[in-house]
Amino acid sequence: MKIKRIVKLKREMYDVLFDDGQSIKVHEESLVRYVLIPGKELDEEEFKQIVQNVQYDQAYVAAIKYISYKIRSNKEMNDYLNDDYEERIVSQTIHRLQDEGYLNDENYARSLRNTVQHDR
Repeated sequence: MKIKRIVKLKREMYDVLFDDGQSIKVHEESLVRYVLIPGKELDEEEFKQIVQNVQYDQAYVAAIKYISYKIRSNKEMNDYLNDDYEERIVSQTIHRLQDEGYLNDENYARSLRNTVQHDR
């Protein structure tokens, strides 16, 4: 499949249109990382890999935004991401957030306990 054209959307997002009618929405960073330019040919495996990586990036960004409002548990994050992403992407994202210290059920429980005690 060949990239037919690329259309700029809002907030550094682009729609990459292929000659077979498929399209994917990607961030500007993904355009550069995968050298997505009009005329570039991708085989089916390359296309699938790019789509998976873009979904993983999008899930991670969505998760960071979700956490930015308040501390979340692993279950809350899993439920939130499961609405829009497949289980493998959700699992990878949650593991990354745990590794980076953004998700920690012990800290969540401690924070919840402190909040309940403070409100009494």
